[in-house]
Amino acid sequence: MTENPPPPPGGYPPPPPDGGYPPPPSNSPPPPAGGYPPPPSSGSVPPPPPGGYPEPPQFGAYPPAPGFGPQPFSVGDGLTWAWQKFSKNALPLVVVTLIALVLVSVVSMIFQSLSMAVSPGSAEYDSYDTGFDFSATADLSSTGIVVMLIGYLVLLVVGAAVTSAYLVGIFDIANGRQVEISSFFRPQRIGAFAVLSLLVGIATGVTVLVCTFLLSMVSPVLGILGILPGLVVSILLLFSTLALLDRNLRPVDAMKFSFELVKNNFGTVLLVWLLTILLAIVGVLLCFVGLLVAAPVIMLLEVYTYRRLSGGEVAPALP
Repeated sequence: MTENPPPPPGGYPPPPPDGGYPPPPSNSPPPPAGGYPPPPSSGSVPPPPPGGYPEPPQFGAYPPAPGFGPQPFSVGDGLTWAWQKFSKNALPLVVVTLIALVLVSVVSMIFQSLSMAVSPGSAEYDSYDTGFDFSATADLSSTGIVVMLIGYLVLLVVGAAVTSAYLVGIFDIANGRQVEISSFFRPQRIGAFAVLSLLVGIATGVTVLVCTFLLSMVSPVLGILGILPGLVVSILLLFSTLALLDRNLRPVDAMKFSFELVKNNFGTVLLVWLLTILLAIVGVLLCFVGLLVAAPVIMLLEVYTYRRLSGGEVAPALP
């Protein structure tokens, strides 16, 4: 077996001494004088232009995006759109409107009957040869008043649930979605809706009372005109509930939004409001059955007006 050869004499060569590595080629360019450039000294940043840097634009100063802002609107177009949308969704709209009217009426009648039942009353019955006469009167007791107040609060919540669910379905139609009867049973923001309804009622009622009182001081005949300022307030707050649901606003903010929107388009909104009153009167005159058609058409017209005036979108009436 052969042995490995011994290392060469002197072992491995020693490492080169410090500085023993060969110098770089003589043709390499020398580094720039001073090495890397020094950082900018303090005060070398150029000063701002005269008057300082421009202030950022304030809220609302940006130009509106294309397609937003108030859209062209006419009352005739709105009524046509509302009728065509009703015609395409007549069955669910009529059924849901009937359910809503019956539900609210039943709740109201229950509490009215309870308040009368706990209050004293009197009845008179007179018989004559040619017929009979019957009359009944009742004065609300303190218990009856409490029952009525409870009934009002219950009716406020029930009305908020019914109306908000109804508007959710109306907004689905305005957004171009296919609706069914179940589309109108999705109430949203019931508490906020109830608070908003209460605030709108207070604002309208206080306006009527104050204006009636002030006008009555001038002349008792003028007192009846106090209702007119209340109507103006109700028109200015017409779109409050729509803004609450559509823009997810707080009740007070929804009232402010409606106030500004109607104020800037008061003539147009007044025409729409008068048209809705006319439609409601026609519905009542048709033995109340016409309300099953008039009520959804009114809501569709109001949603169309609100969306167009506020820069929102509505689905075209025809596909």
